[in-house]
Amino acid sequence: MTRELLVLPLKDIKRQNGMRAGDNSDITRLAQSIEESGLITPLTVCRENGEYFLVSGYRRAAALQSLGWDSAPCIILGCKGLETKIVALCDNIQRKNLSPFEEAEAIASILKEYSLPYSSLSKRLGMAPSTLCNKVRLLSLDKSLREKITAAGLGERHARALLILPEYKRALALYKIISQHLDAAASEEYCFSLKKAECLRRTENQNAPKTAKTLPEKPLSGGDFVKPLERFVKRLRKNGLCAYTRVNDTADYFEYVIKIAKTGEKADELPAKLSPCATLEQLTLDIG
Repeated sequence: MTRELLVLPLKDIKRQNGMRAGDNSDITRLAQSIEESGLITPLTVCRENGEYFLVSGYRRAAALQSLGWDSAPCIILGCKGLETKIVALCDNIQRKNLSPFEEAEAIASILKEYSLPYSSLSKRLGMAPSTLCNKVRLLSLDKSLREKITAAGLGERHARALLILPEYKRALALYKIISQHLDAAASEEYCFSLKKAECLRRTENQNAPKTAKTLPEKPLSGGDFVKPLERFVKRLRKNGLCAYTRVNDTADYFEYVIKIAKTGEKADELPAKLSPCATLEQLTLDIG
């Protein structure tokens, strides 16, 4: 990779997307340091299609602009595209200029834009593939949680601890971590205890005896008993018995009478002998 040193106007140096200059307090402190001691480390830029893009030194560039500098010494790298972004990302990681989520977003952006496998990018960044994967997984946290983690000054281990929990438990867990000022190790222990309790609860629910669902009972009326009795009488007749029925419908109750003929008596003789009772078929007609 070729390098050359030039002094370039700051207005001609373009900042690449996805990188930050830092918060105002950082810029102010850096500007004071540069004003007292000068710029010790030049900016790093790359040249592409006649334009200059800032690779590293975002905070320094912002500090110089706040001091009113028009130009700055720059190291020009002979790289472009993917190599430029990797160099910029490496510089920001080494200088700890990025929050865990900004770093994850930068890595995810490179992986997606250039369709790189984790193993390829991890070699270039000097990380294990599993480390790279864990960093990108941080983006699965809800955006509001990521903002709270960043605002509270929490680190990557705090964020990773939340990932082991179900999504609906993360907000409350983060509230406790922030309110009780838990460090990374204590946060991991707390989240593991919540996860263990959740697993235990699910196991107990799976092993609990299942109770049959009961349907709400429907109020019964006197007429609800008529059809079962009719079926009973029909079965008696099918088996050769002479069965006879009668119903008395009073203002207060139903009276349903079943009479079975003794051996030798015929069913067609029963109505006359047991008058004024009705036959089963007549009964059905009478009570509808």
